[in-house]
Parts: sequence; structure tokens; C-alpha cells
Amino acid sequence: AAERTEQERNILYWRAPTDPTYVSDSPGKSPMGMDPVPVYDGEQGSTGPTVIIDPVTVQNIGVQFSPVRQESLQRIIRSVSHVDYNEETFSRVNIKYSGWIERLYVDQTGQPVKAGQPMLEIYSPELVSTQEEYLLAFRNRQRLGESDMPAIASGAISLLKAARRRLSYWDITDDQIRALENSGTVTKTMTIFAPSDGFVIEKHVEQGMRVAAGMDLYRLADLSSVWLYAHFYEHEGPWIRAGQEVVMDLPYNPGKEYRGTVDYVYPYLDKQTRGI
Repeated sequence: AAERTEQERNILYWRAPTDPTYVSDSPGKSPMGMDPVPVYDGEQGSTGPTVIIDPVTVQNIGVQFSPVRQESLQRIIRSVSHVDYNEETFSRVNIKYSGWIERLYVDQTGQPVKAGQPMLEIYSPELVSTQEEYLLAFRNRQRLGESDMPAIASGAISLLKAARRRLSYWDITDDQIRALENSGTVTKTMTIFAPSDGFVIEKHVEQGMRVAAGMDLYRLADLSSVWLYAHFYEHEGPWIRAGQEVVMDLPYNPGKEYRGTVDYVYPYLDKQTRGI
């Protein structure tokens, strides 16, 4: 009768008596050469060691249960960052001839400027001589431009174009050349204008200073957009990708959020350290 009752019980699977991790759907030999034993319905707890945690302990350690589901894995990463200039907005103010600074209109680091705004006035003997050459060619063109001799008229036009080209190569604007033609008088100084909007972040000139050709006088940066450099630990690198959203807050302005995206991830030291 006992054997008949055992046959009527539902066998779930077979397991090795010395290795509870080995289970099989049918009887046979285990990898260790032993006969597996049947596990019946209601005996699943006997397949191996069972850990039982006191309910009070479960509550204290914050154990939570949730149904298994498939969803995207995400993580919020916080880091310390610093704000810097957008290098794509840098511009420089320099000259292509030597001279002396006669007057400074922009004389402070941090001063805002607009494109076309006067920056300084410079006196250059080379520039004065070139103005005189241009005025002579301009007057010569007015006298000989209507000559009956084509060679003379063409020569006057070519000479004027060459003198004008030299002024334009030195960044003398069309308005300044036009003013020179209208006045017919050489000016001692020429005004240098700002090439773009921005703020002065470097200033290398003072009034009365002699400057050489190719020397940087100012360096400008447009602050309408800035770069945020964020620094991360090595283990956070795999979570950071270009195009991800970034939210920034500043300690001196709590509650105000600034949003942007990761522009690039810079690999350093064999990709062990990454930063935006």
C-alpha cells in the first residue's frame, strides 16, 4: 500500500543525492555516476539549503519584492563640473603692420564689445605712406582715366587697384578708403574695429605702446554659449554617451535648472577617466 501511494505521487524532477544543483527530467546516472532520487510535488524545499529570514529583520534591511519585468536600465549620475568659454567663439584682434597705439577705446579686460565697435587708434608710418600712394593713384586716375590713349588710362586704373588692394590687405575697411577719397587728406591714425561680438578676455596693449606686425592686441570670447566640463569616476564611464540630457544647477542660484546635452565624451588614460 505504501508503494502504491508513492507511485501515485507526482514526481517533479530527479536530482543527484550529493549534488543538489544537478537535476534531470528523467532517471539515470548523474555525472558522478550515482542514481538520482525523485523529488515529489511539495518537496521542492528539500533540494538544498534554505535561508529563512526573520520578518522583523526583513523589514529593518528594507527588502522589497517586485514582479520580474523587462525595461530600460537607467542611472542618474551626479558630478562636480566647471563652466568655461566656448572655444568655437574665440576671436583675436591683431594687426599686419607695426605702429604706436595713440588711443584706446577698449581698455579693460571683461569689457563687452560689439562687432564693428572701435577698439583703438594706431599710428603707423607704413600706413601713412600707403595712404599717400593711394591718394596719388586716385588723383592720377581722375586725370588720366578718360585719356584718349588706352595704355595711359589702363595704367592709371591698374595703379589705383594695386594701392587699394594693399590697403585692403591691411584690413582697412571700404568705408575708411571711401573717407580717404572724399577728404583727399591722409590721416595720421587708423581705427581698428572689433571683428565680432564678445567680451575681452585678454588685453595686451596700453596707450602709447609700440606694437609689431602680427601681434595679438585683444582676445575676445562670445558668452552667449558656454561649455560645461563635468568630471566622472572610472566606473561611471560606461553610462555616459554623447547626446544624453544634462541638467545643471548652481549653488548660488538654487532652484534654477539649466539643461543641455552631452556634446562629446573625452577618453583619458586608456578610457579609464571620462568627462564631458
